[in-house]
Amino acid sequence: MADILGNGKYDILNEIIERIHKDCVRMDEEEKKYLVSKFTKVLENFIEKMRDCDSTFNQIFCEIGYTGSFYDGVRVGEATEFDLNLILKPKLKMLPDKKQCDRGFVKIKIIDAADCVKPINDWIVGGFLNPANMKKWLEGVITKTLNKISNTLDDCQLKFVKSGPAMTLKVTFNSPPRKEISIDLVPVIEFPGTMWPPIPQKPKKLLNQGHGQPWFAVPKEDTAWRMSFHLQERYILKDLKYLKYTLRLLKKVRDELQILKVASYYIKTLFLWEVERNRDYRAVWSATGRGRLFMHMLVRFREALRERRIPFFWEREMNLIGHLKEAYIQNSCDRLNNFIKQIDKYVDDKNAYELEVYICKVLNQNTPASCV
Repeated sequence: MADILGNGKYDILNEIIERIHKDCVRMDEEEKKYLVSKFTKVLENFIEKMRDCDSTFNQIFCEIGYTGSFYDGVRVGEATEFDLNLILKPKLKMLPDKKQCDRGFVKIKIIDAADCVKPINDWIVGGFLNPANMKKWLEGVITKTLNKISNTLDDCQLKFVKSGPAMTLKVTFNSPPRKEISIDLVPVIEFPGTMWPPIPQKPKKLLNQGHGQPWFAVPKEDTAWRMSFHLQERYILKDLKYLKYTLRLLKKVRDELQILKVASYYIKTLFLWEVERNRDYRAVWSATGRGRLFMHMLVRFREALRERRIPFFWEREMNLIGHLKEAYIQNSCDRLNNFIKQIDKYVDDKNAYELEVYICKVLNQNTPASCV
């Protein structure tokens, strides 16, 4: 791997991937600014309507947590999908518990529920906070709120769609541009950084300003909660000049090669591990050529598929792609391997023209006029 980062032959890629990044990866700034301001206003007003509709939500809702690709700065394409946490703080004394939990998950043990009232006491089953019961309650609050406002707010039509742990709010603008925005609303329980779950801590230097930040429990199964450390991850990847740039390019490759079951978070995890394993990571991501970094991470991605393993950054025994079928991973690996081998062929031939034509074709990007 070090051979790629130190190999100047890949510098031929620098200008090519810069043009691709500019034309088909980077978002339009003006459109992004408009869409974000529009959806933020709708969301804030909708949260206030939820507060008005339900006294329990008004009592325990703390704030919105802005998560996901857009707020991490690695979104590819239009700014029409957003991931948001609804941070809830019920008046309960709670502790994270790893007993009888799969890797990457915790249970929430209730230590004291003396001040607990309905509907919160319905969430407690066998001494633990039940994620399914809490989600069901919140779904009811959202549905009740939408009915009360007749699915209309701030000149927008609103629709509620359930998908996994997220509850998706579809927002359609009634006035031009008539865009539809998807907002995944995920209820989470916040734990302070001083109440770390029973897993190994990462070094303070690596965590940067993320040390001591809170972490979150996300409802995932009937009894267990997925551990989420998006604040810590954001600080780990902060101020690394070409890291997010390279991450966006890898997501574009993933999309166009139809390796869609490898979620964006799994790609991000490859970069988290890369930062941790390299002692001079700031120099690597700030001073190394973009073409070398691009090829380096493509090969890391291929390695992960060949090994059929992307360890969860916070509990490495958990395999993020362990649920994918072997045949799917093998087919995905073959497509990625062919892409890498063809790039290497044109690089070795020093054929910048064919190299750019090939990459543009695979990434569904118009070939620049200079190459036609």
